[in-house]
Amino acid sequence: MSLRTVITIIVLILLVFGVSKFLGYLGEKHDPSKSYLGEMVHTTKKVRQMKEERSELIKKQEKTLLDQE
Repeated sequence: MSLRTVITIIVLILLVFGVSKFLGYLGEKHDPSKSYLGEMVHTTKKVRQMKEERSELIKKQEKTLLDQE
C-alpha cells in the first residue's frame, strides 16, 4: 500500500467518525421549549403541594389554639 492510500483511508475513517459524533450530538440536543415547559409544570406541581401543606399546617395550628383556650 502506498502512503497516499493509507492517508486516504485514515482521512475517511476520521470523517466517518466525525460525522457519527455530530449526528449523535444532534440526536441528544434537547428542545429548549420542551425543557422550559417541563420545568414550569414541575414548578406548578411543587407550588400546589406547598400550598396544601401550608393549609394543613395552618389548620393544625388553629385547632391547637382553639384547644388551648
